Parts: sequence; structure tokens; C-alpha cells
Amino acid sequence: MMRLGEIAAMRATVDEAWRSEIADRVGGRWALDPGSLRWWRSSASHVFVLPDGVDERGVLYVRFAPASDPAGARLAQGAALQERLRERSAAVAGPVVSRAGRVVERVPTAAGEMVAAAVLRVEGEEYDVDDLDEARAFAWGTALAGFHRAAGPAGAAGAAQSPRHDADLEALGADPDPRVAAAARTVRTASRALATGPTVVGHGDFELDNLRWRSERVVCFDLDESGPMPAVADVAAATRDVFDDWASNPGAPGLLRSFLSGYEDASGVAVDHRALIVHRAAVAAGSAAAVARAVGEPGPPPEDLAELADRLREHEARERQVLVTAAALLG
Repeated sequence: MMRLGEIAAMRATVDEAWRSEIADRVGGRWALDPGSLRWWRSSASHVFVLPDGVDERGVLYVRFAPASDPAGARLAQGAALQERLRERSAAVAGPVVSRAGRVVERVPTAAGEMVAAAVLRVEGEEYDVDDLDEARAFAWGTALAGFHRAAGPAGAAGAAQSPRHDADLEALGADPDPRVAAAARTVRTASRALATGPTVVGHGDFELDNLRWRSERVVCFDLDESGPMPAVADVAAATRDVFDDWASNPGAPGLLRSFLSGYEDASGVAVDHRALIVHRAAVAAGSAAAVARAVGEPGPPPEDLAELADRLREHEARERQVLVTAAALLG
């Protein structure tokens, strides 16, 4: 997630009609008229939407982030993978090429150079956890396996697999909260003993809010967190919400087990539960660290972002608790 200061600076350029001169500058690379884009949200990137009926290409989402911020590099990496996957007819949102024929543009603006990409709106149903049954959870797991298959191999795994957020776990090992510090150390120790598993080109955030459903076909978008990773790490990132329900009753069947069954059925890979717990804890550590970086600037957050800062801090507290719970499950 970008820092609140960056989000506040962008918000300051947005007028009462949700237009921004920065977005206009970026949109020009896609031949969009000034004033046609409307601010949608800012989090991992700034997102502006081209409403229905404005352009013959349909509803477009233009996403951009500062080239000087890691968010810009992640956006470019995800857009490049998205283009490759579309060329393979994978179930991902359609990237829109710029006037210059590029999927990713670097655009100088009054707010600095931006890395930008555009995608078509994905039609379909949006589900949350309350909308799932075991059949849909199975299809969700099958869809992630399909993504891994389409993305292709990422190389052989080593004898052990450290979580993607190992550095965040290491930092939390010195946290002022002794429960969090002890949990982080427990998880890092457990990660060193994990059995070898396959490495994939993962989505990194195959959660329900990044998916649209067309009957049983699942189409994904927002590939900013994509890249080589253990398959179990991608499963852990995707299922974080249903994992949290399962963690309170690990012996129960239900959505997580159905997801894992769907993934195994389609990929041939059985996800080890202990490895899943380790990687879910790593996701929690990464989420908590990302929030701390986003809201950790000196002084209070900008007044119009105080509510967002509060919600993020609540999320950070929940993820820190997930880390503690996961450590307890690891024994």
C-alpha cells in the first residue's frame, strides 16, 4: 500500500467531480479526453475509471503509482504478467495498450513520474465469503490452480522455503508486544523446517475481491503482488479470510478444505496444513508491516484520511492477532 501522504497528495488534486489533472495527463497516453477519468480509489495504486458510454472500448480502469515508490514497480510487473497471460487465453482482465502500443507507460506529471497501466472492466458476479458454499470454494481453488498452470513454471524449489515476508517476521521478532515477538520467532523457526514444495508464478492476492465469476469461470485482476513464490504461499494469500474461520476450528470441514480440495484436484499438489499456517502467518506479518509503513509518517494523518488511518490500524491489529493465533496452531 502507498503511504497516506502520497494518497493525500493525490486526493488534493481531485475536484468535486472526481477529476484530476494528474489522471488527465496519464489518460492522455490512452487517448482519453481531459476530464473523462473519475477518481475511484487510492491504495496499492491510484485508480481512475472511465465511465460507461464515454469510449467505444468500454469501461476502463487506469491505474498508476509513483515510479519512485515500490508500488510503481509492482504495478509494472503485474501488468507485464497480465499481458503474457492474456496472450495464453488465461482468465485474467484484458490489458489495454496505449497509443504507443505499450501495456505499461511511464508518464511525467506535476506530481512526479508515474508508472501506469489500463485494463478493461471485468464483467461477472462479485462474491464475498458469505456468498460462498463448498462448491464455489472448490471452484475457487480450481481457478487458482488454473492461474498457476497458465503462468508457467517458476523453477525448482529448494530444500526449504522461507515465507515471502521473512524480513517482516524477523523485524516483528523484536516487537514491543511480547506475544507478537514470540509468535514471529516461532513462525520463522517453523519455516526453516518446511518440506520442499513446488514454486509457481503466483498471483499473490487471489482473494475474492480481485475476482469476478462468470458461472464457473473465474476471472482475476490486480496482479501487483504476482511473482515467483511457493505454491502454498499463494494459497495462503488467497484464502486468508476463510483460513481465519478455519483457525478457530481446524477440525471442521468447510470452505478452506473445499478450496484446498479444488486446488489439489486441478494441480495435483496437496497443500500441507502446517506449511499453510506458516505462510498465512507470513502474510499477516507482511500486511501488518505494510500498514505500519503506510501510516507511520511523522505526525497525525491528513484530516480527510483519519478514518482510513483508523481502519488500517484496525486491520494491522487483526493481522498481528492472526500471527499469534497461527503460532499457537504450530505448537
